[in-house]
Amino acid sequence: MKIGYTHIIVLLDRSGSMDKIKNDMIGGFNTFLQEQKDVPGDCTTTLVQFNDKYEVIYRFKSLSEAPRLTDSLFKPSGTTNLITSSIKLIDEEGIELSKMDESQRPEKVIFMSITDGEHNTNKLDGISYENTNYNLKEKIQHQENIYKWQFVYLGANQDAYASGDIYGVSKMKSMNFGANSRGIETVYKNISSATRRYRTSATSDFAFTDLEQKESDETV
Repeated sequence: MKIGYTHIIVLLDRSGSMDKIKNDMIGGFNTFLQEQKDVPGDCTTTLVQFNDKYEVIYRFKSLSEAPRLTDSLFKPSGTTNLITSSIKLIDEEGIELSKMDESQRPEKVIFMSITDGEHNTNKLDGISYENTNYNLKEKIQHQENIYKWQFVYLGANQDAYASGDIYGVSKMKSMNFGANSRGIETVYKNISSATRRYRTSATSDFAFTDLEQKESDETV
């Protein structure tokens, strides 16, 4: 593996309910990427948007090359298929990593899901899937146990700790946020701080602090 190299995978909900927080979400996401540019070490990122459709915006871009999120890219609509989208993205990123020479693979991988609602459709790109919470949980546990990926769950309009647990994401890696300007500003501030800590420390686990979780809880 390449020491000091982190790969950040972002799965971003673009369902219709995200429209009311569209501008705040765009601003928060762009600020997060900008702040990560200042963190020592190599970093690439993949961004995929989902609703009842799945769209790869970019894959394995360096932070300096990753396009900013814009109105033309982020257009909320449709329903939510979190489970199949998550499984699809995990599989795709795993394949891309397997193609890399071992010496060039990232030391750390963060898989970040950002959503304002729970799974509510089994269709993705017009195809019905039978994936369940358990299918996703198995997939996440496999990637964590074998490849040491870090899964982060950021959820609004729900109990993010309970939802994350259903999918196999631990409480210390989950965070609530209010579906409002303050909530989005706070959650992106905290995810940026936690990501910086993880990227620059020798720790093998990503984790939010109690204070960070409390701050975001208070925006709900």
